[in-house]
Amino acid sequence: MIKQLLLAIISISILACNSAKKENPAASPQTDSIKTGGNKLITIDGKNKVWTKKVGEGKIKVLLLHGGPGFSHDYMECFEDFLPKEGMEIYYYDQLGSGNSDAPADTSL
Repeated sequence: MIKQLLLAIISISILACNSAKKENPAASPQTDSIKTGGNKLITIDGKNKVWTKKVGEGKIKVLLLHGGPGFSHDYMECFEDFLPKEGMEIYYYDQLGSGNSDAPADTSL
């Protein structure tokens, strides 16, 4: 009797695991789905590249400029969680020599 009960419990468990609804991430909304902005490298004077990232769509455009020299946009990434939801299109920008942008040897830039 115990073997049959144990076998029944194992069978039900296996069936329950296999029949669990598998979510299609592309079909269901996600809380971070707004973070679909694209990274872009913009070439300056044909030599150096600066990194930018656009997040969200909206009538209000916000350019987030980090401090520096030496900082990057990283500490402002928290804005992605709420500004686009309020209808703001935000742009990150890493200055030359910072973050994901080129670090040219020419210090006069």
